[in-house]
Amino acid sequence: MRSQAGAGALISSLFTSLTVLLLVTACAQGDGYTDELAHDSAQESSIVGGAVVAPKDALAASTVAIIESDSSPFKQSCTGTLISSNLVLTAAHCVAGLKSTNLYVHFGSVLPKTFSFDKLATVSGIVANEREEMDVDNYPRTELGDIAVLKLSKPAPAGFKPAKINAGRKITLIDDFVVAGFGKISDEEKIPTLNLYSATVPVWKLWRSLIILDQTAGAGACRGDSGGPAYLKIGEEYVVGGITRGAYNNAPNCHMYVEFTNVSFFKDFIIEAAMTLNPNPNLKPDLPKFLE
Repeated sequence: MRSQAGAGALISSLFTSLTVLLLVTACAQGDGYTDELAHDSAQESSIVGGAVVAPKDALAASTVAIIESDSSPFKQSCTGTLISSNLVLTAAHCVAGLKSTNLYVHFGSVLPKTFSFDKLATVSGIVANEREEMDVDNYPRTELGDIAVLKLSKPAPAGFKPAKINAGRKITLIDDFVVAGFGKISDEEKIPTLNLYSATVPVWKLWRSLIILDQTAGAGACRGDSGGPAYLKIGEEYVVGGITRGAYNNAPNCHMYVEFTNVSFFKDFIIEAAMTLNPNPNLKPDLPKFLE
């Protein structure tokens, strides 16, 4: 027979295991792209320590998931940002060694459980920055210029809005960024999520073309968030200020410091990539919009 203490511990354990996130059903975003908040069987944190993003939130209108294959269950590998009707900004390391035929972009704040073209767009072109600089002074594994642009085979569906890109606003040590992505909900157990999450994280350090955010308070980007946006909130608008790069100084987990590519250093690259991917001598290309 179990002791009373043992029975109490068992009941407590069962209660804990049955606890789930309380989530609400949301509205359609257009063209049949209906999202419902999924139930993650872990703490309400992805991007670690973050909060679920509702389907009608402005963050959900421009933050997308990058899918690496058409297998089922599919493999969500990175995050990206819609920057024009048919262009997505992400990290170069997210597409290294991959062909456009291996990539898809998911629209919506909830990932499908199986591969489905209902919410996926195929990728028809990639331009990755080939001028990455490997630094050997104090930052032996840091890659500078970790940025790429993807072209979608068709425009983003109705209800989704490209984000502006920061080009002229100077980043300072007192800035906070809103990071968003479909990354892991636990960096220790590597539990995936079906939802888009976000968290607000302060700047810790600025170094060359990197923004390094302080995640020691327990919130921030994690595995699967690579390539995703770090937004500056200016008024009611979210402007892309950084691209998630990876752990700073080989940090063993997501609760330390994380590097982001500072997009203001790469305006020319983004414009050149957009014109390469959308060549049309008779029409003005749909270029990204910049905050000057």
